[in-house]
Amino acid sequence: MSPQKQAELARQKQAQQLETLNRVNQTISAELDVQKVVQAVTDAGVELTGAQFGAFFYTLPDHNGSLLNLYALSGAPPEAFAHYPMPHMTAVFGPTFRNEGVVRSDDITQDALYGQNAPYHGMLPGHLPVRSYLAVPVVTREGTAIGGFFFGHPEAGIFNDTAERAALSLATQAAIALNNAQLYQTARHSERRFRSLVEATSQIVWNRASTGEVIVEQPAWQNFTGQTAEQQLGWGWLDAIHPDDRERTQLAWKQAVNTQALYRVEHRLRRHDGAYRFMRARATPVRNEDGTLLEWVGVHEDITEHHEAEQRLREREARYRALVEYTIVGVTRIDLNGHFIDVNPAAAAFLGYSQAELAGMSVKDVTYPPDLNESFAALQTVISGERAAVTLEKRYVRKNREIVWSNSGVTVVRGADGEPQYLIAVISNITERKHAEAELHRLNADLESRVRERTQDLAQERSFLRALLESLAEGIAVCDEHGQLTLFNDSAVRIVGLPAESLPPSEWASHYGVYHPDGITLLATEELPLLRALQGEDVRDVPIIIDTEDRPRRFVSISGNVIRGESGEKLGAVVAMHDVTAQQLAEQEVRRVNQELQRSNAELAQFAAVASHDLKSPLRTITSYLQLLERRYQGKLDAQGEQMISFTVEAAKRMDTLIDDLLAYSRLGRERRVRRVDAGQVLQDVLGNLDATIQELNAKVTWSDVPEVIADETQLRQVFQNLVANALKFQPPGRVPEVDVQAIREGDLVRFQVRDNGIGVDPAYFDRIFGIFQRLHGNKQFSGSGIGLAVVKKIIEEHDGSIWVESVVGEGTTFHFTLPVT
Repeated sequence: MSPQKQAELARQKQAQQLETLNRVNQTISAELDVQKVVQAVTDAGVELTGAQFGAFFYTLPDHNGSLLNLYALSGAPPEAFAHYPMPHMTAVFGPTFRNEGVVRSDDITQDALYGQNAPYHGMLPGHLPVRSYLAVPVVTREGTAIGGFFFGHPEAGIFNDTAERAALSLATQAAIALNNAQLYQTARHSERRFRSLVEATSQIVWNRASTGEVIVEQPAWQNFTGQTAEQQLGWGWLDAIHPDDRERTQLAWKQAVNTQALYRVEHRLRRHDGAYRFMRARATPVRNEDGTLLEWVGVHEDITEHHEAEQRLREREARYRALVEYTIVGVTRIDLNGHFIDVNPAAAAFLGYSQAELAGMSVKDVTYPPDLNESFAALQTVISGERAAVTLEKRYVRKNREIVWSNSGVTVVRGADGEPQYLIAVISNITERKHAEAELHRLNADLESRVRERTQDLAQERSFLRALLESLAEGIAVCDEHGQLTLFNDSAVRIVGLPAESLPPSEWASHYGVYHPDGITLLATEELPLLRALQGEDVRDVPIIIDTEDRPRRFVSISGNVIRGESGEKLGAVVAMHDVTAQQLAEQEVRRVNQELQRSNAELAQFAAVASHDLKSPLRTITSYLQLLERRYQGKLDAQGEQMISFTVEAAKRMDTLIDDLLAYSRLGRERRVRRVDAGQVLQDVLGNLDATIQELNAKVTWSDVPEVIADETQLRQVFQNLVANALKFQPPGRVPEVDVQAIREGDLVRFQVRDNGIGVDPAYFDRIFGIFQRLHGNKQFSGSGIGLAVVKKIIEEHDGSIWVESVVGEGTTFHFTLPVT
């Protein structure tokens, strides 16, 4: 072929390549779809380089920023490479991906770079045959390799300089096209994201002209406010702002427009239902490349809940501050170094400083030194987060150096990041409580001391009572409130013959042999004195007999009562057992003796009556014959004979009187009728009987009022008769008798006294004069039988009275005797 022909063909081929490049350039300039751009460039590369097939491998970031490995094929079906991995940094591919320049080989299989990657050391099995190889990196304007063109042909020597230049030109256009397409897709993605954000947000998104006026529809604004498109145009949107906030809102707009700074304002915006909502409006200016203001893009954020929450917070803070200011407990804020930030009035008053003085002072300045370590150690546990709060009792030193006690609760206030900001301490004044506790402690110590002393006293008293209890002659038996025997003292064991045993009350009588006084019938359970006392009965002098085997029968008198505590609760019962066995035996002996005495007295009375009759009968005969002799021989006998007859007659008369007196004495007590008697009247009757004697002796007899007494009237008359007659009789010669009778009330008795001015009685004979037939004077001096005072004494004693005598010889005698009034 001639040179001209070859040049012509070359020009034609070059014209085709230029046409292809222009077509590709137009295509990629108009196309914004990345995949289509890549495919068009790859197809053009195969056409321009004369390759059998070509591939474009590239890496692009997705919308999340992740890198995607993509590729496009030309000249071969996609399945020819579908099962092969993406190329990586091998010796052949690495220079292209690293932007180290164009790689062109007439026969790649003979190239030094070929076959160096394990494990294949060459082309993969089934790979399209490649000998001619051309690879060109695709680089952005910033010089970053984003991929590469790879062309191949099964024959060697296919690619020349022209093909290489065409590939480089396509690589440049591909980089620009990819960048434009990527920018477009990024812009569309951003637009979609912005639109989605606008649609999804609860905020009202809007835009304004550079002057702040609305010139286009604002759907979000219209939907919220209910304004129509026409109503919001211009400054009409201000009509949706609360009237009180419009002027301030418009001034903010004008200031933002003038300064072209960020627009910020808070106002109330009317919702479509007529309710106003608190809004925070922000707008930012949008400028073109030369800085000219194009428009404003802004949002309205509904802060109604936030505003109301802030209002509630402000109200709570106001209430809290008022509470802190006027509360009676101290409240302080303390920084992390232990200095007071502020204190309320109560805390200042507690510490004795003014609020201004305490501001800036350290807690250390007012803490009692011995409490410093404990206080600051507690604060550190709160600051470090070891404890959420701490409560401690500590002492403070007031300004006047007075030491006061507090109960302090401390907690920490932390910021949003969790770091401690300051401490809050609540201080309660417990000084009085501490003083009271100290006083209580002192009182407790004193009480414990007194309790110990009292315990010792009680132990001593218990020992004393136990000793006393055991020393008592009476037997003591105690049961608890359930009727269980708890105590027999030694005397009780001695009387009963058995110790106290835990037996039910129903077995007490049979076990301890408790009988009625007949000694035959056991006491019924309800009759037992201890059980009766437990039921609340006041048991007094209950006679029983205790008769157990191998022990003599015991006669016992029992008294007892219930035992109650200080509040009246029943604790048990106690009885005292008095062993009256000896007394009972003595009484039995007395009864026997009395019976014998009564029989003897009866026999004596009978004997006295018989003796009186038998003695008086011959005595009357003697007296009669003596009186007959006296009358018949009167004047015939000498003086001595008549005197002897006279003496014998007088002796017989005295014998008769003696027999009568003796008979009367023996009858005393057998014929007594006791009743209330007017002793004064009896005394007057006696004085009437003695009136002749009183007149004869010219005697003086006096008496006072004499009360009634319980006595036998006849025997009382005999007492007065004997005592007054003796007072008149036993007088020295020539003395005028003086007799005085007095009656003195002494309780249930009347003491009578009969006083005279007679001859008196020697004290040596005070007892003798009351004996029967006891006389201190001869019959010639003072007549009498010698049984008068014996009769008086017996009468008084028969009336349960007493008689005694007081006398001074030569001056007189006083007889005293008592008789019952009731």
